[in-house]
Amino acid sequence: MGRYSELGFFKRVKNDDISVEKALEATGMWRFRHRPIGHLSGGQQQKVMISRALAGNPQVLLLDEPTAALDFRVEKDIMELIKGLHEEKSLTILLVTHKMSFLRDYTTRVICIDKSLVWKGDPHDPKLQTIINNLFFM
Repeated sequence: MGRYSELGFFKRVKNDDISVEKALEATGMWRFRHRPIGHLSGGQQQKVMISRALAGNPQVLLLDEPTAALDFRVEKDIMELIKGLHEEKSLTILLVTHKMSFLRDYTTRVICIDKSLVWKGDPHDPKLQTIINNLFFM
């Protein structure tokens, strides 16, 4: 499905499509390429979804709650994968999350929105914790 933008709908992806292979390798899912998606764990399914997005060779990757419904270990694995994609491929990644624990370790910029822009800046800025407290705990 990630190749439809280049191939067009109703055209089959060839078994030797290099973009698909590279995308599955980038997420560590190449070895599972013959397994039905329903037989994969939640984290593996999420990696397949990221692979699908990568197969289209995007300049920007948009991820909405990529770690939703995953356990802590798998969340960390997914976030490490996302951070690696950013660093290794110079890929711009826009990530929506409610997991505040990810901000300092996995992002380079943070934008806080509550119906409008509240704050934007460095995830290590000491003001960020005050902003988060005001948004979520007041």
